[in-house]
Amino acid sequence: MNKLLLSLGVSLLLQANTTSAQLVYTYQFDSNMHTTGVSVGPDLIPNCTPTYTMTTFPALGGIIHPTCHFGYECGFIFNDAAGFIAAGSYSIEMYVEMDTTASWRKLVDYMNLTDDNGLYNDAGALVFKGPGSVSGSYFTDGTYSLITITRDAISQKVRMFANGQYVDGFVDNGVAVAKYDANKKIRLLQDDTYSTGTESTSGNIALLKIYNYALDSATAIAHNSAIGLFFAPLDVNEQQTLLPNIDLSPIPADGYISATSYNSKSSDYIITDMTGKNILTGKLLPGTNQIDIKILPAAMYILKSVSENGYTTCSKFIKN
Repeated sequence: MNKLLLSLGVSLLLQANTTSAQLVYTYQFDSNMHTTGVSVGPDLIPNCTPTYTMTTFPALGGIIHPTCHFGYECGFIFNDAAGFIAAGSYSIEMYVEMDTTASWRKLVDYMNLTDDNGLYNDAGALVFKGPGSVSGSYFTDGTYSLITITRDAISQKVRMFANGQYVDGFVDNGVAVAKYDANKKIRLLQDDTYSTGTESTSGNIALLKIYNYALDSATAIAHNSAIGLFFAPLDVNEQQTLLPNIDLSPIPADGYISATSYNSKSSDYIITDMTGKNILTGKLLPGTNQIDIKILPAAMYILKSVSENGYTTCSKFIKN
């Protein structure tokens, strides 16, 4: 019995030590190809010299955020030499605008441009060429869209989403067309040599997130409504103090928002719009607080909590 328990304990310990944390690499294209946030990943490799600009997003409450322009056949390379998604589970989210959505336009390539399979726009539809099917119309020229693809290594299930809608899925067994080859590279917004580079487009990208796990369908769909929360602008000091000391719900909110403070003492709060203008002020007590936001126009806001010692934390929310 003791040997059995020891064996079981060693097995569980080994499993615990080999279990990967769920992480995400976030790219916000703020004049560079670096990751932002806690998880530091490799720089993206642009295939052409990128052009950066600040873009206003009316659909996201007027957020002004960096974007990167990519030319025709000038996408990006995610070189996963460190094996961030080598186990085969991943999610890729892109908030991207295509200048041309007519016909086939390759979005994600897994085989270092040597194979025609991959994730495509096909005349406005989202399809995985090969095992996928074509249906629906999700994309138009010059309009930003959230494109998501997930893969689970255990079930080998691949799922695709466009603008918060589930589009299609398939079991990626056999040749594993939705997993990179020995090159460990994922190429984005660039066509393969199989079709001689004719299935490409120019456009702009505002956000790329690469997870080392498969988002569940509910989360992938919900992210479309909260896309602005991923890159609402904050100054450097606020980014450094963006801590989970306050939980806000529901998001999006209507008449009231519930703010749960995990601080041991009360703190002052300020609600600002995305330009930094102060809109509402008040006090947060430890525990759950109800804040009346009925007077706020539909938009995105930041709730700043300032402690007695001047320490600031920030939480973002959307008002319907």
